[in-house]
Amino acid sequence: MQNYRLRPLLDNQEFTGNRADNAYWEGACEVLDTDGRVIGKAYLELAGYGGGLGARLN
Repeated sequence: MQNYRLRPLLDNQEFTGNRADNAYWEGACEVLDTDGRVIGKAYLELAGYGGGLGARLN
């Protein structure tokens, strides 16, 4: 199994609206290997994860 890390290219890409339990996160990311080298780019969309994900991605 290969592990990758995603690093957002911009801060504050999480939208929580009026309810933090229905947060939605989307944005451009760099893909890093286990040594921290950038090996690609991605666009990630996350929904239904319970909010507060932005701090864990940065």
